[in-house]
Amino acid sequence: MELSELIKTARVDNVLLSCPLRSPIRGTLCITSHHLLLSPRGGASEEGKQEDMVLWLLLRNVDAIEKSVQNLGYFQSSRSKGPQKEDRLGSSSSSGTISLKCKDLRVIQLEIPGMEETLNIASSIEALSSLESVMQTYPFFFRPDGRRLEEGWHLYPLQYYYQEILSDTDAWRWSEVNEDFTVCATYPPGVIVPRSIDDEVLKKSAKFRHGGRFPTLSYYHRKNGTVMLRSAQPLTGPNGKRCPEDEMLLSAVLEGGERGFIIDTRSAQAAKQVRMMGGGFESKANYPQWKRLHRPLERGRLLQESFTRLMEACNDPTLTVDRWLSKLENCKWLSHVKEALSTACLAAQCMEREEACVLVHGTEGMDTTLLVTSLAQLILDPECRTFAGFQALIEREWLLAGHPFQLRCARSAYAHSRVKQEAPTFLLFLDCCWQLGRQFPFSLEFNESLLSTLFQHAYSSEYGTFLCNNEKERGLCAVKEKTHSLWPFLNQSNEGNTHRNPLYEWNPLVIWPSVEPQSLQLWQGFFLHWICPMNHLSDVNSEICSLVNSSHDLIESPEDCVCDKRLISDLTH
Repeated sequence: MELSELIKTARVDNVLLSCPLRSPIRGTLCITSHHLLLSPRGGASEEGKQEDMVLWLLLRNVDAIEKSVQNLGYFQSSRSKGPQKEDRLGSSSSSGTISLKCKDLRVIQLEIPGMEETLNIASSIEALSSLESVMQTYPFFFRPDGRRLEEGWHLYPLQYYYQEILSDTDAWRWSEVNEDFTVCATYPPGVIVPRSIDDEVLKKSAKFRHGGRFPTLSYYHRKNGTVMLRSAQPLTGPNGKRCPEDEMLLSAVLEGGERGFIIDTRSAQAAKQVRMMGGGFESKANYPQWKRLHRPLERGRLLQESFTRLMEACNDPTLTVDRWLSKLENCKWLSHVKEALSTACLAAQCMEREEACVLVHGTEGMDTTLLVTSLAQLILDPECRTFAGFQALIEREWLLAGHPFQLRCARSAYAHSRVKQEAPTFLLFLDCCWQLGRQFPFSLEFNESLLSTLFQHAYSSEYGTFLCNNEKERGLCAVKEKTHSLWPFLNQSNEGNTHRNPLYEWNPLVIWPSVEPQSLQLWQGFFLHWICPMNHLSDVNSEICSLVNSSHDLIESPEDCVCDKRLISDLTH
């Protein structure tokens, strides 16, 4: 089916666009297969470029649609008699309103003349914003000038990370046991595993782990040689089933009398309950060198509901300060941030201070597991805090590790449909990164603009980087052959400057964040971006850039540099 067949009305004139923080604008509304466009009165230029448009909205960005119609002609004509009755009916005497709630948290209102036009526009948007086939989405049609399709898809391969590890130790090897995705459908073709373990052991361990996600290396800590692994839960079941190969794999990670820690992102009670349904956890008797620690993190429906309640509070202008603070606390979003950072700090502490290896898993190993492993690396590793290193971290720990973006990001905070597999786990990760950047303003090379941009592209994008749920699906849909990668776009000079932290200085130390309530704040620049004026934030950023640029032009004493840093630090807070 052609997408154009879903467009019932392609163009409507005299449409009024309203949204918070800007004056209403009237113009011509157009629908294409993938975009909703509104050009101001007088029309766009002949080229119809994006800069000529008041609205250029990717339809995939629409999260929910609310519509209402008013047929004034009906009420007038019902009181009329005679042949004039039909003359009073018509589109000129009816109108409608469409409210578009977007995945990037914008709310846009369109007032459209004509009841039929309103219903047609709403129906078209509903159909085109929820296409079932990934290959019908815009990334497969997006062709920016001067870009090659293959550009950027191999910037951060897992093999490069393995080569870096190989320069320090030969205890690990590269395995292509999952080359055809038969061992684990959600793992990449190649993984990093202990050198002493052969592929047959890996295959048997995979059968013992949920979804085939056997323990693989996530991070190698060069300072002391400890490692962090990730996996899914073991399938011990109610009878305490064992897998000698899985026990052998985890034992091979440790040397001699070393001990390791298993960080289970479920509560002890939840882990016991799921054991009755075939899941389970590593028992002390079968894994004697590993100590299990439970640090429950919310995921799935509860996390999605927390996000929804937070945005409901943000969009309610009638709240008093006390009611706002009460709703902010009740939605528990900041509690989720605190628990995520606390668990990541625990994993980092085990490696840095206890000099012990760590295995992280929950149930499936695709959500809270990746949240903890990626945050722990940001805390421990200064390379992950660079602009390129952060992109490589997301590629390695979220995309290649099989976080199901297509399922988790299908709906944002406004969707009316019942929550199924949606969950803002990636947003929680980005929020935690913002908290780190706020507490350590000189240690992260990227800024909150990059974090917001990554959220937008994870939920709706013209690029293919976040499409599908894992590498197997991306291969079946030929994503890397038929769409463009996001990374070259972010790395180009004009975009890169926008997303870089001008205060950044290389910090080789571990950064230990505070998780006390007074240390964690609502990410206003994100959650309130489309609701409240944020001019003060842009003014601060401009002032910081001005101070940094001026300092580069002057030869200063060390004392002057310290004073400038203190001034800039005060501005950031």
